[in-house]
Amino acid sequence: FESKYININGLQISMPKLNDMIYLELLYFFRNNPSVMDTMEGIASKIGRTVADIDPIVREFLKMKLIVENDLSGTKVFTYNRKVDRELQKKRLLKVPKEKVVETVEGVGIG
Repeated sequence: FESKYININGLQISMPKLNDMIYLELLYFFRNNPSVMDTMEGIASKIGRTVADIDPIVREFLKMKLIVENDLSGTKVFTYNRKVDRELQKKRLLKVPKEKVVETVEGVGIG
């Protein structure tokens, strides 16, 4: 079994993550809106998904510390943690040879 990876703005993600395109959509959203502070409903609306669609991925991002949950006057809002994202990029880039990325389309490489 040969592992395959996707490269999104420098972050190598293993193929099992590709089973859910919502993961990639959320990652792309946060990378392109690094100062966003929004509710789960707001984020879901911005990427054309439902809260039920994004909830498991948001929970995964929280575990990874890729995003942070804050309380803003009793409302849960989520913010992107660029520092952790950069650390994850460095760790993952060391594990994946560049030749695994075979196609790049608008900043997204699929290999």
